[in-house]
Amino acid sequence: MNAGLEFFSREEFAATTIQAYFKGHLARRAFRALKSVIKLQALVRGMCVRRQARIALHCMHALTRLQITIRARQLLCN
Repeated sequence: MNAGLEFFSREEFAATTIQAYFKGHLARRAFRALKSVIKLQALVRGMCVRRQARIALHCMHALTRLQITIRARQLLCN
């Protein structure tokens, strides 16, 4: 009877070990997926910021050109 109990304990220990390794595998896979999502999110945010900066720079150049035109007209009228 003691031998049967010992065998069950080894089997239980083996099952627990396998489950622990599998849970670790799932956790690492989930972590890699999360890391990939974070990288993608950073990429998209960077693209949005660069686009906003490009639009702002374009508007600043347009305002500068408008300012030059207005000042030139003022000089010609005076």
